[in-house]
Amino acid sequence: MRLLREPRPAVLSVLIVIGFFGLSGCEEELPPMLDFDTKFADLLTDATDRELCKFTFYKICNRYDFYTGDSINVEVEKYAPEECMVILVWHTTDNTVNGGFRLAFSVRYNGDPDFRITEKHFEQLGLHEQKTILAEVRDAASEGELPETPKERQALMRELERTVIESFDSRFRNACEEEMVEHKLAAYIREHAAALSHLDEAK
Repeated sequence: MRLLREPRPAVLSVLIVIGFFGLSGCEEELPPMLDFDTKFADLLTDATDRELCKFTFYKICNRYDFYTGDSINVEVEKYAPEECMVILVWHTTDNTVNGGFRLAFSVRYNGDPDFRITEKHFEQLGLHEQKTILAEVRDAASEGELPETPKERQALMRELERTVIESFDSRFRNACEEEMVEHKLAAYIREHAAALSHLDEAK
């Protein structure tokens, strides 16, 4: 095995200087680091569409104690209309894309147990295929009326043939790839920024 020789002192000095100061004319300004504490106004100017959706979602969650221990609390009636759009569309999309409808239907949606309000929000954003698939899953599982509790919904989902639910999951994922949810939701957030500006204020 060939061993690399250690750099000579002169070469090492040059490397150190380059490391500290960069090459003249080659400095590249790094994009700002964004996280959950980034101000909403800064997200509007600096974030990608996905970052804007994700961090706006978490800002809303933090205002309403969305995560309580091991449970998730979707409280539709508590949210302002603009907050409701972000919560229902982003949360439902994230769960369904990553875990399928079995995961999406395992969450308690207080105020929207049958996902009809969620469907309307998808449709309002122009995400018609996602809205259609949600309605088809509900009809296939319960003839149009989903039970209120996640446990009962999960029982219904287990009764569906595996190939049927996997087909719904695949169609929803494909729809999200073809019509990127984050682009339309981010456009909505920017359009309604004034109504969401309170997210930087204390609860």
